This record gives sequence, structure tokens and C-alpha cells, in this order.
Amino acid sequence: MLQSDWGWTVVIDLFMSGFGGCLFVATAIGFLLAKDSFAKVARVGAWVSFSAVLVGVLFLLMDVGQPLRAMWMFGSFVNFESWMPRGAWSLAASMLVFLLFALSFDKRIVSRIGKTTDEGTLSGGWLAVARKACAIIGLALGLFVTTYTGFLLKGSMNIPFWNTVNLPLSFVFLSLSAGAAMMLVLLVVLYDGLSKERLCKGFAVATTVGALAATLFIYLYLSEMLSAGVAAQASAQWVLESPAFAVCAVCAVVLAIAGVVAFVFAGKSSLLKPVVVAACVVAVVA
Repeated sequence: MLQSDWGWTVVIDLFMSGFGGCLFVATAIGFLLAKDSFAKVARVGAWVSFSAVLVGVLFLLMDVGQPLRAMWMFGSFVNFESWMPRGAWSLAASMLVFLLFALSFDKRIVSRIGKTTDEGTLSGGWLAVARKACAIIGLALGLFVTTYTGFLLKGSMNIPFWNTVNLPLSFVFLSLSAGAAMMLVLLVVLYDGLSKERLCKGFAVATTVGALAATLFIYLYLSEMLSAGVAAQASAQWVLESPAFAVCAVCAVVLAIAGVVAFVFAGKSSLLKPVVVAACVVAVVA
């Protein structure tokens, strides 16, 4: 009997939340390493991260029977022993932090409270400290938002197929790979890859490692379920026989290879751009 209480709206929420969270993780890491020279990519990455999580939340509200009641979080999400309230509050906090970080690169706003250059570089002071704080806090929130989606499913004790730590681990590493691949796209599109060669190589490695780790945990996950109870075995067998699983498996392999190729061609922008764009598309499909 197939699980039917959660439909496609929840699927989109889980995907968008994980993607947006991990993209901000990549954005924050790049900003903390490259500082203000990363401003152009950080601004776009932050807006895409915020938009992705916002879209996920909107689809989640579509699935809720009383969305207006759910939006009053102080009344609806107070049991922090459950992963759902933890996730709801982390989504709200992450959207706020992601938005503040994105707005910190808006010259029209920042110029009124501090001095900036054409790149959005801050001259120092409390605003620069606040931007760095948003990057660090957002990094932690992005990781949590990505992690909670898997643990939310794992906490469904009545569904044996989900009750394993390998499920959230698969979620996290595949999302990290997708976030790193998207960051590669932003780097090569906005900087042509040459001026940010070291960052390109770093995110190329992250793309490959994330894809390989996700593949490993998906293998461990399905292997565990095939040797578990009857219900878990039936679910695992259904997944393995699904055409979608074959597509995901191929994408994971292609994504790992694309990361390696992107690393090799990181200093050659004419060859790098189509590779990383393809890698990002494959990551999203996977």
C-alpha cells in the first residue's frame, strides 16, 4: 500500500528547501573565503537561496489544511520534540537571514547606511560585521534546513522504509552536491571561471564528493531495507524497479564525473561553462 497522505506539494517543498539551504551554504562559504571579491556571486546566490526556500514554504502551505493557522507559528509549532516544528522555525529563520544577507548587497539600501563600491564592497563598520554574521548564521541554518527534511521522514516510525539514518544522509549529500554545482554555474557565468579558479576547483570537488557520498548512502539505505521487514523490502523493491531510480543513478554518476571534469578545466573558461551548466542540470534531476 503506497503512502498517500503527502503529495507532490510536499515533494517540491523537500526539494526546494534542501536545494536552497545547501546553495546558501555554498554561498556563505565562498563569501567567508573570498570576502568582498565574491560579492557579485554572493548576491545572486543569496537571492536564489531565499527564493527556493520561499517557494518550498509556499508549496508546503498549499498542503496544509489551514494555511493561515499554520502561519501563526507561536500557536501551531510549539512541540520541539518533533522535527516538524524544528523545521518550520528553521525555515522561517533561514528565509529572514537569507533575505537580510541578500539585501546587504543592494547598493540602494546599503548606500544609505554605509559606504560602498560598485561591487557592493562595504568600507567596514557594523554593517560589514552584520553581513558576515548573516553569512555564518545562514550557513548553519542552511545545513539544518537540509538536514531536517530527511529526519522528518525518518521520524515517521509507522513507515519502516523511512526509519533509517541513511535516508537523511542521502538527502544531505545529494543536496550539497546540487548546491555546489549551482555555485559553479554562478561562478563561471558571472566571472568566467578564470578570476575564481581556486573557488571553482573547490566547488568542483564538493560536487563530486557530494555525489559519491550520496550514491554510497543510497546504496547502504536500499541494502538495509532489502534485508529489513516485509514492508520495507516491498518498498525498496518498488524503488529499484522504478524508471526514476535508474535516472537518479545515472545522474549521480554523471554528476560525479562532471565535477571531476570541471576541476580539470577550471582555468579554461571556454570549456568550463558548458560542463558546469550540465552538471547543475544533472544535479537538479538527480
